[in-house]
Amino acid sequence: MGAGVENPGVIDLVTEDPRSGEFAVIMVESRPWRGREQRLAEVQAKTNAYLRFILDGQMRRLYPDSKGRPVRIQLDCVEAPDRDTAEFLEDLAKRVEEYAVRFVVNVLRH
Repeated sequence: MGAGVENPGVIDLVTEDPRSGEFAVIMVESRPWRGREQRLAEVQAKTNAYLRFILDGQMRRLYPDSKGRPVRIQLDCVEAPDRDTAEFLEDLAKRVEEYAVRFVVNVLRH
């Protein structure tokens, strides 16, 4: 099973951000936002899987240096989300914040 938003059972990338001190759990969306409803359902499922990975202690076990460090879920995408998608992602970020985890969108190219 490959990486990407369409595969919620795969953690695409975990990395430490030396500038912020955060550990970033990154999901990759390489497809355009067309077919938005399906994409948003996939982003939601992958975010839920990432939260389980972070909150159940699996991340700390696999990445011991992450213990006690701030964590963010980062959505890397190849195009900027349309307005409706951006609103969905903002709402998702607010829900994720309840778990002391940041959610950010990183557009890789315009």
